[in-house]
Amino acid sequence: MSEFFEKSQQLSPEMIERFKTALQVGKWPDGQPVSDKQKETLTQAIIIYDNANLPAGQRVGETDDQCASKSNASDAKTIRWQ
Repeated sequence: MSEFFEKSQQLSPEMIERFKTALQVGKWPDGQPVSDKQKETLTQAIIIYDNANLPAGQRVGETDDQCASKSNASDAKTIRWQ
């Protein structure tokens, strides 16, 4: 297991919230922009932290809804590009 992986699992909830805010706003609390490399690193850390510390359904990128591919075919809607 990598050191980054281990450290990401051990971050505080407050630090994860700061990471999420930085990603949403696009800058750090001091006003410095979040670089593309930092965005990648923050995203990875958040995903690792959530996976280790939150139950399924509460992690980043997860929803409570059922996957559309598993829904009843009669309920499916066709999407048409225009």
